Amino acid sequence: MIVLNEELWVTPSIQSVYDWADEIIVLEGSVMEYVDLGFTKGFLSNDKTTKILDNFDDPDNKIQIIRKASPWKHKNAMRQATIDASTGDWILVLDGDEVYKKEDLKTMKERAEKCTLECISYPHKNFWNFDQIMKEEKPCIMERFFKRYENMTYPDKNTGQSAFKEDGTMVWHNKEHFDDISVYHYAKLKPKDYTLRKSQYYLVRDYGSTRKHAPQLAEQDYERWGTMTQDWDIKDHPETVKDTEAYKYFIENKELPFNHKS
Repeated sequence: MIVLNEELWVTPSIQSVYDWADEIIVLEGSVMEYVDLGFTKGFLSNDKTTKILDNFDDPDNKIQIIRKASPWKHKNAMRQATIDASTGDWILVLDGDEVYKKEDLKTMKERAEKCTLECISYPHKNFWNFDQIMKEEKPCIMERFFKRYENMTYPDKNTGQSAFKEDGTMVWHNKEHFDDISVYHYAKLKPKDYTLRKSQYYLVRDYGSTRKHAPQLAEQDYERWGTMTQDWDIKDHPETVKDTEAYKYFIENKELPFNHKS
């Protein structure tokens, strides 16, 4: 797990996998570009994420936290550090705003134990609000659960999430997809200013936008996202999400406890 400024979701995220996972590797930090572009102050979280991690209830001593006193070279360097620290047979790549249902994790583990494949993929459910899910132009498929091999590596570059075995073959090549499993993603269910800053970073990094034009483009994307939704059953969220103050506030007030207006 890689986290930065995830005070809203890091607790339900870790809680959702705590009983299921044998170990939980959490890397808290930022990449050099994110700092250089002025989208964050320093190289660790500016919100309560650090305190939440340091005080997280860990009765089984499963959680290992990785930090360093400088920004990381790029995202793949962060991914590499997490898999280097892992010891399990399978790896679940988890972001600090992603949450799983217990029954889906159970199914994933059962299939991993039986299958001869190297990777299991499944849909990504992206939420705009607790009662609204994003309409996807095409299915958002996540290859997040894969076998661990010794000397696995990520490419030494800023983009791409494919891990490679020592012989140069991609781990995700031999995979099977299941539509009855999902990861619940709350990246857009955050304060608007946070979402805009992160969007600006990706526009500059992945789409060639200039720093000057990124704020306007991010605002346009945010407006567009608000029109690309469909209704969602408010009760159909993982239990650890239902335990959050944001969810409880929404149930009581029919609005979010932070600015999310497009």
